[in-house]
Amino acid sequence: MKYFSILFICVLLTTLLSFARIDAAKADSGIIHVPTIEFPTIQTAIDRANPGDRIYVASGNYTEHLVINKTLSLIGENRDTTIVDGFDADTVISIVADDVTVEGLTIAKSVLRAYDIGIRVDGKGISINRTKVVSTSTGVIFYSSTNSVVSDSVIINNSNGLMLYYSSNCLFLNNIFSGNAQAVILYFSSVNTFAGNSFSGNSVGVFLPQSSSRNYFYHNNFEDEVPISSDSLNTWSRGNEGNYWVDYNFTGQDLNGDGIYDEPYRIDERNLDYFPLMGPFSEYEINHGNITQRITIISNSTISDLRFRIGDETGNRIISFTAFGESGTKGFCRIMIPTALMPTPYSVADSTGSIPASLLAASNETNSYYYFSYLHENMTISIIYSKELALYTELLDKYGKLQTDLVNLNSTYQNLMANYTLAYQTLLNNFDALLQNISRLQTDFLSINSSLQQNLSNQSENVQNFRNLTYIFAALTAAFLITTVHLSSRLHATKKTRNHDFEMEA
Repeated sequence: MKYFSILFICVLLTTLLSFARIDAAKADSGIIHVPTIEFPTIQTAIDRANPGDRIYVASGNYTEHLVINKTLSLIGENRDTTIVDGFDADTVISIVADDVTVEGLTIAKSVLRAYDIGIRVDGKGISINRTKVVSTSTGVIFYSSTNSVVSDSVIINNSNGLMLYYSSNCLFLNNIFSGNAQAVILYFSSVNTFAGNSFSGNSVGVFLPQSSSRNYFYHNNFEDEVPISSDSLNTWSRGNEGNYWVDYNFTGQDLNGDGIYDEPYRIDERNLDYFPLMGPFSEYEINHGNITQRITIISNSTISDLRFRIGDETGNRIISFTAFGESGTKGFCRIMIPTALMPTPYSVADSTGSIPASLLAASNETNSYYYFSYLHENMTISIIYSKELALYTELLDKYGKLQTDLVNLNSTYQNLMANYTLAYQTLLNNFDALLQNISRLQTDFLSINSSLQQNLSNQSENVQNFRNLTYIFAALTAAFLITTVHLSSRLHATKKTRNHDFEMEA
């Protein structure tokens, strides 16, 4: 019985350990680390990975060329210290699958050849992030790719930095192109977007042959001697913001004070940037409340050390940064701040005091745009939101509204008084005219009444005369009738006597 109990306990422990190993395997499933005994090279890890796996590469130099033929993520520990050296291979990384991510690596060639490629993409939905491609013939090349992204990467000192063939709906965001013969080249590629990229020290910034049109460029900094070589029609702004052009040589006016030149930048007759930026564009990520917010700045100052913090005691929200420029010259800043990070209104100040700032018309419920200017010094600028300031501004707005309402009421009162005076004077004039008309009517009435009385008198006299004539006529008529009757009676009597005498004689 004792041996049976010991055996049972051993079996139970073995089972528990097995479950623990299974749980541990499940917890680590889909993740591969390089280098290990099992995966000494990156290509070994790729070959043995399952679709969807993540391969984490520790810092170090890896002399190999890679073929990624399945959906996975290849993530380096640190972009500057995790180096994949293609040595004498034609292509350092070849991607022949969809939905692949390459991140945090430096791609280089220690043995240069005429047609070397840093990263070749023959897939869709590819993401290349925080990666450096240096010293190749062509840094990154896309063939028939769609919905791919290259972001926060550095492509420097290549013959051709980035090339696209038959690719569309790709996004190139916040990259640095420097020291390339041609930084970006597009062939038969349309509807791609380039935003927040910096071009400097290249012989040609962007080459756009006739086959590539309807691409979008905004928030880019073009500081090359030949920024654009174009034979096609493309779009060079988004909303009310375009690109920064170091060779902008037009009027240079900004009459409305918003950090955007008033006159377009002309690339050629068909391609115009209607909203050229007056200073380089920069973007900063702020992690707050488990959410990443983005602040953008357009400024002719060198901006550094941007920070966001919340005051421990006051609860004020503060964005601060250093703005450097040639002492005594005028600097400006056009800043976009998400309202989720800092609601309006803001106060702006430097070490010497308050800086007047204006809220721009581009502001909306999501983002606030502010513009302010200053004299360059080695200064720290702070943008502050406080509940007290918001309350004060709200009260000030209400006071301003009351003042406006009072002015409007007074204006209305003055208008009413003016209208009343005019109406009263008009009424008096009408009353005087009415009195004059009544006076005339009375005069006319008296005249008519006098005439009427005279007519009535004459009429009464005439009636009396007519009545007398009637009486006389009646009397005469009666007399005539009486006479007629009398004469008739006598004639009848005479005739009767004669008849009687005649009868007697007979």
